[in-house]
Amino acid sequence: MKAIIVTLIGMILMGFSSSNYPVGGDKAPVRVYLESFRNTEMHQLSVRVLAKTEKRYLPAAGVEVVLYSSEITDSNLLGTIVTASNGLGTYTFSPAQFESAEKTKVAKYFAVIHENENLKGKETAISVEDVNLDVRFMIEDSIKLIYVNVSEIDSTGNNIPQEDVQIKFLVERPLSPLPVGDEYNTTDEEGNISMEFPDDLPGDTEGNLKILVRIVENEKYGSVEVSKIMKWGIPTFVSDKTIKRSLWASSANAPIALLIFINALILAVWGVIFYIVFKLFQIRKIGI
Repeated sequence: MKAIIVTLIGMILMGFSSSNYPVGGDKAPVRVYLESFRNTEMHQLSVRVLAKTEKRYLPAAGVEVVLYSSEITDSNLLGTIVTASNGLGTYTFSPAQFESAEKTKVAKYFAVIHENENLKGKETAISVEDVNLDVRFMIEDSIKLIYVNVSEIDSTGNNIPQEDVQIKFLVERPLSPLPVGDEYNTTDEEGNISMEFPDDLPGDTEGNLKILVRIVENEKYGSVEVSKIMKWGIPTFVSDKTIKRSLWASSANAPIALLIFINALILAVWGVIFYIVFKLFQIRKIGI
């Protein structure tokens, strides 16, 4: 039994001392993925960075990524972001940058990681073309319909329909957008697609829903979104039972005594965990 405990302790301590980067002073190669998202109000660039460990690529946290437009020069610097624990980072254009990008038919963006003591240098680039995402919300014979047309404008100002562009229909929710309709929706040869909107979705107290129509991670356009608030939902009324403190209320309105008990229990559990970790380090120090 003692041997098993010592083995488990060793495994835990090895986990504490492990690193995301290769040992021996070698610099880890990285992969950088760059994506564009835009709607009528903002433009964002999302970056995902993976660093190679001894066996595979894992999300790299705390990596500085420098973003440029058009070309990698100081005058075309957009900004700098630092990746989070999941290896992701997002840059939102300033109003001036957003206005400039909206006037550009084909934009090119660069993400650059400079070489440092842990990582090798890396850069990646994407091109984003302008596109018209025309969305109409209509009711025909009591049926709620969304009509979408996707087109590009050529050099003479004419609209050129875009076929086989994937569209997603979503409804904004507190945690993440809710997909509605079919999983895969693509435009026809005229650049058109339509969707019958469901009648059973709850909205706010007046039945309002924020509906999102999105081109998703397209190779030419990136992600492009149009949204509109429509009174197409079922009005939702908040009961007093969810506001007053009670056992059947929402978590934010649970009884104070219950909240105190649960938080005390959580603190006790964490206290035991920290005590065990403290003892593990003591055991390691005396060399058992």
